[in-house]
Amino acid sequence: QSRVRWIADGMSVEPSRTEVRTRERWTFGYLPEGCDQDSCAVQIPMSELPTDTARLGRLLEAYGASLERNDGQDPSAAAFRELDSVLSAPTTSPTLRAAAYRAASHLEGVRLLTGSALAEVERLLASFGLYRPILVLAIRSDDGGAGGRYELIVDRATAQVIGQRTV
Repeated sequence: QSRVRWIADGMSVEPSRTEVRTRERWTFGYLPEGCDQDSCAVQIPMSELPTDTARLGRLLEAYGASLERNDGQDPSAAAFRELDSVLSAPTTSPTLRAAAYRAASHLEGVRLLTGSALAEVERLLASFGLYRPILVLAIRSDDGGAGGRYELIVDRATAQVIGQRTV
């Protein structure tokens, strides 16, 4: 079943021990205003991220703003993708997970998929043998100039991210 999950997550094979270890040591990092090099980057270990929604939201805004300044990325989409990393990490505590979902609800452009868009994702998961109630959070994404939508697929019962995709 873990192989199916990794495939649903967009991976072609099961994760190596190195990939899992790297995800467990994930750090939240961004370049503060006025900083344009890695030497002044802010790195926060996952275990030290705030569980207060407002504080976590401010960190996400800073992250999005740094990518907007340095790479021209949409700040809300960048912050949403970083939230994916927080929510997908195996070491995320339930309290941090709750704060991350609340912070996601405050990001501009994030919406909950319903109707035919939700049904499409449910059919996709069913093709992998995954039948469970899900929620799908989405944000408009313009990676590579192609436009589209970045989606997080969430198990309703556990609040775990079980997949993500760009459409």
